[in-house]
Amino acid sequence: MSDNQTNEQNTPGKISAQNPESIQPSAGNCPQCGTPVNMPSHASHCSLHAPHPYSDPDEINLLEYIYVLVKHKWWIIGATIAGLAIGYVAALVKGPTWTATAVIAPKESDKAAPNVSGFGAFGGIVASQLGLGGNASLEKIDVVLGSRKFNAAMIEKYDLMPLVLNEVAPEAYEEKWDENAGAWNDPKDTLETVRIAGALPANYLERNIDKNGTMSIKVSSGDSTFSHTMMNAYVEFLNFYLKDMIETDANENVRYLDAKLVTVTDPLLREKFQGLIANEV
Repeated sequence: MSDNQTNEQNTPGKISAQNPESIQPSAGNCPQCGTPVNMPSHASHCSLHAPHPYSDPDEINLLEYIYVLVKHKWWIIGATIAGLAIGYVAALVKGPTWTATAVIAPKESDKAAPNVSGFGAFGGIVASQLGLGGNASLEKIDVVLGSRKFNAAMIEKYDLMPLVLNEVAPEAYEEKWDENAGAWNDPKDTLETVRIAGALPANYLERNIDKNGTMSIKVSSGDSTFSHTMMNAYVEFLNFYLKDMIETDANENVRYLDAKLVTVTDPLLREKFQGLIANEV
């Protein structure tokens, strides 16, 4: 063996061209190329440590997610089938919902709003005490429809207590109402109409004021007869109730103005008060 061959074999870090398997990398050398891993040029020429030119630390590997889905596919399929079954059973138990809808548009007032600026000291009193020459606004209609007093009066006027009680409290209906006779089992048994009527706007009547100056009302129930009957009752009784309320307010305004007219001596003011009274009449 020559001296050159001896030097090549004894030089650390070099791979012999004649017998490459005889070189065992040390603890600090790369297992692939045999060079020290701490050399600056190692990462650039060794494919094991060289960074991939297209690698991105924020890149999402879709294969990992697909693998998870495939691995748990039976859980996913089972949960989907269970959800569909529960929804189907709930729909059967609840049954269909019947909705009756109506649109309410307040009537335009045919009376001009009176001018109280010429009443002097009486102007502020008249303006603050009276709601002169106007129809019910949508906000007032909304309050009326949601009140227990209105709903109780509607139930009594159209004799709707059996229908409402059967929907609101079926157990009480079976106990107190005789369907065959069409009468109450105990006529002396008084029902709390106001309390029962409170369930209508809370659970069955929906009110929405639209941007076009109208109000839409809906009655929803599992009983189509209940929804249809109650909607007809609401529309008819609301018209009657508002008309009566406006007439009552007008009569109160007339009585108030008559009382003030007695104390007025100025002929011009008396004429203006008489104009207000005529406007209310």
